[in-house]
Amino acid sequence: MDCDPRCRKKIELDTSVLSVGKDIWGEIILLLSFQDVGRVAQVCKELNDIKKEKVVNIRLRGRATVEGLETLVKGYPFLTNINLTWCDKITDEGLQALSEGCPKLAKINLPIRKKITDEGLDFLSNGCRSLTEISLAGCKKITDKGLQALAKGCPSLTNIGLFGCDKITDEGLQFLAKGCPSLTNIDLWTCKKITDEGLQALSNGCPSLTTIDLSYCNLIANKGLQVLSKGCPSLRIIDLTCCYQITNVGLQFLSSGCPKLVKINLSGCHLITDKGLEAFPKSVQIWK
Repeated sequence: MDCDPRCRKKIELDTSVLSVGKDIWGEIILLLSFQDVGRVAQVCKELNDIKKEKVVNIRLRGRATVEGLETLVKGYPFLTNINLTWCDKITDEGLQALSEGCPKLAKINLPIRKKITDEGLDFLSNGCRSLTEISLAGCKKITDKGLQALAKGCPSLTNIGLFGCDKITDEGLQFLAKGCPSLTNIDLWTCKKITDEGLQALSNGCPSLTTIDLSYCNLIANKGLQVLSKGCPSLRIIDLTCCYQITNVGLQFLSSGCPKLVKINLSGCHLITDKGLEAFPKSVQIWK
């Protein structure tokens, strides 16, 4: 391998904070700090070829920093999938680096990133227009404004996780419904400001919706299920845990309007009775 001497030196480091690929070069990269991966790719011909053609999936671990991410994206411009789980130091500036260096990014996992704000989503929407999946679980600073940016810049979005993003309201769902018509999966666990109006927006704009988690969205009532069943006939999985206002009437709407339904969680829905459950065929898995 014709490499710069600095490349050989870096390979000796045992500071694994990065997981990529399945080939031999992925194994070599695992021996490097992620700050060094970008540097190695710039001085080693073989790794430079890999960065251009093969490395599209990267998972960073807890020691990732904004500076390291900036270095990394310079070495891997064809990155399509990045997982930043447990990377507590990543901020909006890190997302700016991704948006500027990885225009082909399609999937990003950002769970429990307390420093990520709407500005970070604005960066992504401007630079990563091919984005299809994003997880923002626990990013509690995200508001409807951030969803507006995503909806405007990422029209191909199919999967969005908003688990615990408790500042999101119906307006945010309206933005998504208008800008992301291909949406199939949305997680709204504990987004307690969502009401039936938000579900009306999804029903109007996202006909391909197959999975929705409404756990602890206790403002949702039968009306919401009625509009959802009318506009989303492909719905297969719905979680209504602790949606206290749902009654047997709401289940009738789902059973008649969503014939593809296979799983429904009704835990904590105390107004549901056995009679309501009879609305579904035995093939439907029901948690109660």
